[in-house]
Amino acid sequence: MTKSAGTISRNASDEPTSDERKDFVKRLFAVTISVGFATQLAQIIGHLDPGSGARHLFASITPSQWQELGLLVGSIFAVVLSWEGYLISIHRDPVETRARFYLDVIIVFVYLLLMLFSSRSDLWFFTLAVMFGVYLVWDALKIRERIRRAKREAKTLEKTTLVKNGLVTTALWFIVVIALYYFKFLGTPLGFSLALIAALCILVLYRIDKMSGGRGGWPRKLLLLAVPIALAVLSAKMR
Repeated sequence: MTKSAGTISRNASDEPTSDERKDFVKRLFAVTISVGFATQLAQIIGHLDPGSGARHLFASITPSQWQELGLLVGSIFAVVLSWEGYLISIHRDPVETRARFYLDVIIVFVYLLLMLFSSRSDLWFFTLAVMFGVYLVWDALKIRERIRRAKREAKTLEKTTLVKNGLVTTALWFIVVIALYYFKFLGTPLGFSLALIAALCILVLYRIDKMSGGRGGWPRKLLLLAVPIALAVLSAKMR
C-alpha cells in the first residue's frame, strides 16, 4: 500500500545529529556567559563611577561586593573548565540520545543559576552541589551510551575501568562538594575566603582528576580530594 503524499514519515534522518546538538549547546553556553555574567557584574558594580580613578573605584567596593565578585569568578571557572571538559568528552563520546542532550541543556541552565546566585552565597554553594549531581547523572548516561555503542560495533569494553574512571571519580568529588556545602562557614571574611578557595580547588582538581584517566592511582586521587576537604574543615573552624 502506497503512502499518500500528505503523509509525513519519520525515519532516522529526522533525528537531530550529534553535531546539531553540539552546535545548539555551544550557542546556549555563549548566551549563558553573556547574560549571566554581564547581568551579575552590572548588578554588583554597575553603580560605581569608572571615571573616578582606579584607586577610588576599588576603595568603593564593599566587602560583600568583593565576595559576590569572588563567587562570580568561581562561576566563570565552572563554565570555562566545564566547556573544555565537555568538548573533550563529546569528541570521544558524541551525544547520541535525547536524554543526554536534555541533560546538557539542564547543565547550562545550572551554570546560569550559579552566576545569578553569586549575590546569594549559600545558594551558590548549594547550586555547586547540584551541578556535580548533574555531572554524575551525565557520566552514567555517557557510560551507558558507550557500552551500547561497543555492543553494536562488536567491540570489547572494560566496564570496570570505565565505571572507575567515570562514575566513581565524579561520585567522590560530588561527596566532597556536599561536604563543603555542610561544613563551610561564610560568617567571617576568612571563613568565606577558605570556602571559596575550596570551591575553586574542586573545580580545577576535578578536571585534572578526570583528564588523568586514572593515572597515579588512588594515592594521587586521594591527595587531590584532600586539598578542598582540608580547606572546608578550616572554614568550619572559623565559627
